[in-house]
Amino acid sequence: IIDDEKKNHNYENSKEKSKIGIEDFVSNINEPKPSILTGFHSLDKTTGGFQKGTLFYLGARPSTGKTTLAINIAMNQRKFNARTVIFSLEMSSSMIYERIAAAECSIPYVKFSRRTLSDEEKGQAIQLAEQIKKDEQLFVLDDVYSIESICNTISELKPDFAVVDFIQIVTTSKKFIDTRSTINYISSEFKRVAKNTGCVILVLSQLSRNGKDAPTMSDLKESGSLEQDGDYIALLHRPYVLDKKNPDIQPERTEFIMDKNKFGGN
Repeated sequence: IIDDEKKNHNYENSKEKSKIGIEDFVSNINEPKPSILTGFHSLDKTTGGFQKGTLFYLGARPSTGKTTLAINIAMNQRKFNARTVIFSLEMSSSMIYERIAAAECSIPYVKFSRRTLSDEEKGQAIQLAEQIKKDEQLFVLDDVYSIESICNTISELKPDFAVVDFIQIVTTSKKFIDTRSTINYISSEFKRVAKNTGCVILVLSQLSRNGKDAPTMSDLKESGSLEQDGDYIALLHRPYVLDKKNPDIQPERTEFIMDKNKFGGN
């Protein structure tokens, strides 16, 4: 084992790896970089699409719409023939499919929760479900909780795009002295597997405070490593959730704040 390690890390091998890196840089210097589009024009224009092999954190307070936005981006990948996996740690896969069907079939979500769909709406939802099943481009998993299992699944399925809802629920088999250290490790593993597989990983996160001002990335819960590891960091701000009695606030108004864009402007 020692001899193998010495062989893999000797001076000549390091020189060759460096040369390969330079050759890759030169050959691709003006070539378009592989990226994932979200299907939202203004966001894709700002980012140029999310470069493959990157980590994207989306933070928001409860009831702001972060899960719905993530699902919409995931469903838009069908237009681009991109393989997608959703790790739903908070909701069951059935609940996620209800949201998908509500959005794709333009059916009010309350009809799914109250089981009041018309025969026509039920038929639309079933047809969509059968199409998703046939395409084998979208996978919703609600029984994968550990970072080790999530990373293994991404390595096996090799999706172009993955959603994790949300990081504070992710567990690990390793032991750490506090929650912050645990989140740091989990974030670093997301970063590693994104880089190694070329997958764009969208990880949802809670915010650490409940102020009424628009949030910043420093409000991400256990934010230290998240701010550092995230290639893209966006935040949702919905004023109505924080001040429902204010008649001047439109309930549907939600602000999308691009707080970190490693490969372009905000």
